[in-house]
Amino acid sequence: MDDAPLSRRQFAALLWAVMVSPMIRHAPGGMMARSGGAAWLTAMLCAVPAAGLGLFLGRFLRTRRPGEGLGELLCRAVGPGPGRFLCGIWGLWLLYYSGFVLRAGADRFVSAAYTGSPERLFMAVMLALVLPAGLGRVKTLGRCAQITAPLLAAVFALVFVFSVKNIDPAGLALWPGDA
Repeated sequence: MDDAPLSRRQFAALLWAVMVSPMIRHAPGGMMARSGGAAWLTAMLCAVPAAGLGLFLGRFLRTRRPGEGLGELLCRAVGPGPGRFLCGIWGLWLLYYSGFVLRAGADRFVSAAYTGSPERLFMAVMLALVLPAGLGRVKTLGRCAQITAPLLAAVFALVFVFSVKNIDPAGLALWPGDA
């Protein structure tokens, strides 16, 4: 981490922005495809682990030392050996997920506007666009997250408000085949 560590608000906004990305990318479509009419139950089932993660991250933000990241907290919580192993697993997952996001973004460009174009070209362009942010100062990412977090929350609130009228109460009923 660089000289100026992130404030608690910046770190919390950055964590929230990082967790929102996989949620909006996978959750709605995958949830509907797998669970059909009982899709609303998946949100209920995820509430307990999400609350646990929220409590863990809240505790982390309160006990965080200046310049300390999630990896250091993990090592402090479970010990240096298991902590390093879990950080390695986490790093491999982030590497895989980054490649997936590049591929999915390039596929959207190709399928929506540039049909017949090679996806690798768009992957290279997107990688070149995000590389300065990834190699830049962490404080800058924290500030960007602090600015965009309320905007993302407002978008979620608007989507929820405008989708309430489309809720069919009959869809909330559980049938034996839905479980």
